[in-house]
Amino acid sequence: MIKRMAKETALNYAKQYCDMHGLSFNKLSNLTYLQLSDQGAFCGEPDEEGRGLTNDIASQYKPILFVEPTGNISETRFTTQFLR
Repeated sequence: MIKRMAKETALNYAKQYCDMHGLSFNKLSNLTYLQLSDQGAFCGEPDEEGRGLTNDIASQYKPILFVEPTGNISETRFTTQFLR
C-alpha cells in the first residue's frame, strides 16, 4: 500500500535533517514539493521551459532531497549545490 505524505510532514522531517547536516532549511522550504508514489521530493526549478523532446533533460525538475513517510531522507547530487 502506498503511503502519501503531506508537505508539512516532509518539511518537519527535512528540518531535522537540515539542522543535523548543516543544510539550509530556509532554501529547502522554498523549493517545489512533488509527491511521488511512495515518497516526497523537494526539487529545484528546471533550467529551461519544456519544448517537447528537444530539451527533455534541461526542462526536468532537479531532485534535491527525497523524504520517505518513515522519515528516511536521501540526498542527490544536487543537494549541496542547492542547500549550502
